[in-house]
Amino acid sequence: MLSLGLSFAQQQAFHATLASSHSIAVLVHVLDLNHKVLGELSSRLLGGQVNVDISGETASRSASVTFSDPDRTMNFVGDSPDDTSLFMDRMIRIHYCVTGPLLTGWVTVPIFTGPVTSVSRDDGTVQVECQGKEILAQGIAYTPHTYAKGWLRTTLIREIMFQAGETRFGLDTFTAKTATPVSLGGGSIPWDWAKSLASGMGAQIFYDGRGVLRVRKAPSSTQFTFRHGDGGSLVGAPSLSYRLDDVKNIVRVRGGVPAGAKSAITVDAVAPRAHPLSPWKLGRNGQPRYLLETIEDDTIKSRADALYVASARLDQLMMQSTDVAFDVLPLPHLEPGDLIRLQTPDFSTALRANVFVIPLTAGDTMSVGYMKVMRTGTYQRAPKVLAGTVPKPPKRKPRALRPPPKKPKSSLNPFR
Repeated sequence: MLSLGLSFAQQQAFHATLASSHSIAVLVHVLDLNHKVLGELSSRLLGGQVNVDISGETASRSASVTFSDPDRTMNFVGDSPDDTSLFMDRMIRIHYCVTGPLLTGWVTVPIFTGPVTSVSRDDGTVQVECQGKEILAQGIAYTPHTYAKGWLRTTLIREIMFQAGETRFGLDTFTAKTATPVSLGGGSIPWDWAKSLASGMGAQIFYDGRGVLRVRKAPSSTQFTFRHGDGGSLVGAPSLSYRLDDVKNIVRVRGGVPAGAKSAITVDAVAPRAHPLSPWKLGRNGQPRYLLETIEDDTIKSRADALYVASARLDQLMMQSTDVAFDVLPLPHLEPGDLIRLQTPDFSTALRANVFVIPLTAGDTMSVGYMKVMRTGTYQRAPKVLAGTVPKPPKRKPRALRPPPKKPKSSLNPFR
């Protein structure tokens, strides 16, 4: 989950607040492509949602937002003097703010930052579609460049994305290096190369809600447990399904030929015997049943790297073998690929939060494991906020909004 700068006890209080009665405010700011705040549209917000899909072809996050514009004063043209004009050179940033009896102020969670991709007007409303910052690196690289072998993959990802204009990074430490030169031709797509380099070392790559490029190892410990009952946030009964076509219990990685070797590296990762989907559990008459997925990547030239990639992919496949879909009370700081647990009176299972939807209106639930369309309704004026501050109460306090302390010290940690 996205770190909010809270201690363990403070995080527990925040989670307890999310699972009980609390107030929210959604802040929407207009930014330029360099993250400079230009204006605010929070008071116009009617509703919307932030969609998260770590396997999305275009971007891992997208946002669909509806604004009120009965007087038709919102502008959609470039080079407009209006700071809140929405055009291709503008981004939308969304903060999800929470307060409640267990908190001494507001906790502000950035859930989306990305460029505007579509704007349409319908009577007195304006519909805005945005994509994550991945699309800013999906234009072609006009200047060809070749990087010699031996680069740390994370360093090369940083370099390629920097050349595409990115300056905000959150990269975990990896030791994997490129085994061959990497050449970006005049028509290469920087984001495609960044994804390929991350995939080659079994890493997750995505933009988080702050608009920071993240490359990380898939979390191996449970980040959150969704359950029914007192203090739980699970709403309704989960839906479960599986298909044999999706089940794999062995991953084979075929890499390149290491220096001084005569043959390419081949490594297998197999589900353990005790796993319900292992070859031995699915076999019959003492004969195991292997369901194979093969990864071919000639840039992998060490057994250690090949085994890591195979194991990471097998772990992902084991999590995805059963499709689980359910609704929960919003957990705004959940990140794509987080390891979560679903616990009901009938079963308990671990899964990756690869797909989920965060609603922008109070009363809507958050979907996990599937995409759903949220409702649009009237929205009370949200408290204004600038980067580095805690939301302040509006002059005309909404009926269900609890004001923060008079002298807040942090936008993320109200306990300090």
